Amino acid sequence: MGLHDTSHLVPLDGTGWHVWREFVLRGAGFPVADVLVLSDPELADAGERSWRSPDDLAHYRREWERWQQLLRPRLRDLAADPRFREALAWQNPTMVRNALDKVRSPRVPGKRPDQGHVLAMANYLQRYTTKNDTIGFFGPAVWGRLTDDEDAVRLRHGVELVTDRTLYFEAWAIDALAARLVEEPDILPWLVPRLVGGCWLDGDLLRRPHGEPVRLSAEHAALLRACDGTRDVRDLGNLSGLGDDVVPTLLDWRDRHLVHLSLDGPVEARPERTLRDKLILIGEPVLRRRALDLLGELVHARDTAAAAAGDADKVLAAVAELDETFQRITGRDATRRHGESYAGRKLVYEDTRRALDLELGLPVRQAVAAPLGLLADSASWLIARAGRNYLDLLNRLFDTCLAHDGGTSVPLARLLGVATPHLVVRSGLPRPVAAAVTEFQDRWARILAVPPGVHEHSVRARDIAARVAELFPASPLPWSSARHLAPDLLIAADGPDGLRRGEFTVVLGELHLATNTVESRLFVERHPDRTALLAASAKDHEDRRIYSVPTKDWPQVNSRVYPAALLSGRFRYWCLHDDDTGAPGPVMPSSALEVHREDERLVVRSLRGDGEFDLLEVLGEQLSAAVVDAFQPLPPAPHRPRISIDRLVLARETWSFPPSEIDWATAKQPADRFRAAQRWRVARGLPRLAFYKVRGERKPIFVDFTASLLVDRFAKAVRQAGDQPGPAPVVISEMLPDLWHNWLVDATGAGYTSELRLVLVDKREGVS
Repeated sequence: MGLHDTSHLVPLDGTGWHVWREFVLRGAGFPVADVLVLSDPELADAGERSWRSPDDLAHYRREWERWQQLLRPRLRDLAADPRFREALAWQNPTMVRNALDKVRSPRVPGKRPDQGHVLAMANYLQRYTTKNDTIGFFGPAVWGRLTDDEDAVRLRHGVELVTDRTLYFEAWAIDALAARLVEEPDILPWLVPRLVGGCWLDGDLLRRPHGEPVRLSAEHAALLRACDGTRDVRDLGNLSGLGDDVVPTLLDWRDRHLVHLSLDGPVEARPERTLRDKLILIGEPVLRRRALDLLGELVHARDTAAAAAGDADKVLAAVAELDETFQRITGRDATRRHGESYAGRKLVYEDTRRALDLELGLPVRQAVAAPLGLLADSASWLIARAGRNYLDLLNRLFDTCLAHDGGTSVPLARLLGVATPHLVVRSGLPRPVAAAVTEFQDRWARILAVPPGVHEHSVRARDIAARVAELFPASPLPWSSARHLAPDLLIAADGPDGLRRGEFTVVLGELHLATNTVESRLFVERHPDRTALLAASAKDHEDRRIYSVPTKDWPQVNSRVYPAALLSGRFRYWCLHDDDTGAPGPVMPSSALEVHREDERLVVRSLRGDGEFDLLEVLGEQLSAAVVDAFQPLPPAPHRPRISIDRLVLARETWSFPPSEIDWATAKQPADRFRAAQRWRVARGLPRLAFYKVRGERKPIFVDFTASLLVDRFAKAVRQAGDQPGPAPVVISEMLPDLWHNWLVDATGAGYTSELRLVLVDKREGVS
């Protein structure tokens, strides 16, 4: 595939945008109807009517007791369900023992189960049935293909729901074993030192990203120059003539974070293979065998856990044995980053592929092309405006550094250090991005002209196209990744036949900016031709991309999502840190990179002669991380209607409340909370099915207001939000598609929630 070959793209008709021919389908691993086991619409109706008279209240009390008697066997069945038990055996084994087993087989027959246990069960069930998370057999993904066929969808199911179940090590787990092996004193001569990524040896001057340069003796400079990742300690001793005396120097450099002297490898899908390759090079047979045996023991425990898939009890035993093996070998805890989401907390993770061949034909693409093209045009404008704001900020910070430090240039590490507070996303968008979003929302408000008080508002793409072009003009890409947008699209249809009949609505879930979200390893590993994916990414960037190699200590780094898995040897790489996640090409040390102003432009020059680069391009990864979630065309409001452009729903109907307005959440008894929730919901015109989001939760949570346990889960979240300092609104959005309009089905016809993850590429004139 040549650099200018675009066979991986298809045009988004009538726009300047193209879309990757292949897309990812993310979907739940449990049928969406399974969550209805928690629901009782009759009870909810009785709760709403209970406020009318004492007789209605008495009727509600009887209905509540009836529901409790009905719910208990349902919960016992859920606790005994093999797939539900296995999902929790992988994710939260303690809950299987402490909650599921006790609910399934109560010690005292007829006794009500612990409320905390059943709330936790309900929470996991709503996740497994209504969320499109990609993890394990309960969140399988599969690659699909866009075609020019007139048939809207073609589905070919496998025998089972999922296939290609693979259990991977988290990279940190193998790094922990590598660190344990390095503690063996006899292994030191076989280690292969290399200069850390952020440092540069400039003659006899060692330049570091932070701190003053270090002047080395000629002997030490020669030794450090030889630490290029190709020679072990023994070879370096022989080459330098120092013999064993080289060891104290290398250990000192390691402790000062100047050289890597370890067995660590990059963040990758199969880090145990890289470690094995390193151990095989150990020349001392007994030491080599001992190290390989320890690795083999851990791999065997992982493989035993993988073989247990499909049986919850076997999974529990095998994962416990894996944890024990790891702790015994390494002396470390088998989990990390407790309480964090998407943190790669455990030793292993399982990814699977939905057993499905999927093609989406021309009708789907035609339905979304015009509105999605307009949204993409505006998103590109937003990225460019944020880029200009950052350039203004960086110019001011550059001048501040010059005034403080003197000279005519600023080390890149220094400038990035003072800019970092303006790049990191914490409780809200960084200020340069937030300023751009405010203007972005103002322009969309003028285009959409939403009348007050309505529940739905629709516009036609052709009627607003000229206004979008006027208010969101095209501009050059501020950095290479800005060419990519990644929309998540949901389709509401009455099964695949409804989709084929053209009776469908498309809903925009999220639109990720300046990011190709399918380059995450969890998706790349499920693709049948990873080489083709890598070539597609390289062609999109046309050799322009400059990638900042992150440190393994960065909270966002894990084996599944970040760093990207589609990194080409054609890209350029640079590193700021004394450890890194690895790169497929040469890495420029940040200590050799300085920022200059040239013709009113900020450029980065390499003191090593690597070239000169635009500053925003060099900081592209940091900038993409800052803007990725900035597509917010509508500002927060107490109420927002559903807004559609043609057949694409841009925004679901949404309500926002301070926790104090949901005062029923503090009622002591579940029965009282539930009946008050019904009156509150009806009075405010809220739908039965919704998702809500509160501060502290990264993803929305499903609530069915006829499901008492899910209402209790909602009330708990409201109470927690009320305990937060400062404003902590509870945001509620209609569920769309709802439980009964899912086009994705399995071989039995059961429906599943799902979303399409697409990649858009900006091919408009004048933007590249």
